[in-house]
Amino acid sequence: MRQPEDTKTLELLSEPKRGRGRPRVENPMTPAERQRRSRRMRRSGDDGEYSLSSMVSSDAFFALSRLAAHFGLNRQQMLENLILDRQAFVLDRLKVDMPEWDAFFNRDKSQKLL
Repeated sequence: MRQPEDTKTLELLSEPKRGRGRPRVENPMTPAERQRRSRRMRRSGDDGEYSLSSMVSSDAFFALSRLAAHFGLNRQQMLENLILDRQAFVLDRLKVDMPEWDAFFNRDKSQKLL
């Protein structure tokens, strides 16, 4: 042990050096567990986002890309806008008391989605 005023002498028993890199976690998660947690966190978001995966023609893909670039949006934002705009178009033509209105919103769950 050295005197507090002594600035020249080194400590004899210094703290052991920590290893290089990030410290190890006691119970590391497997990649599958990490992915599962990531999906669960994405699904539990307040905005209620859902994953959508679909194959489209190259014409549709590039048209979507051009539209998105034109409006300064990404493809996801552009696709959401197109879908919601088209839904608004349909709803403007339906009256609340029409059977088509009920059919639009209360679709039978057994009907196959396209």
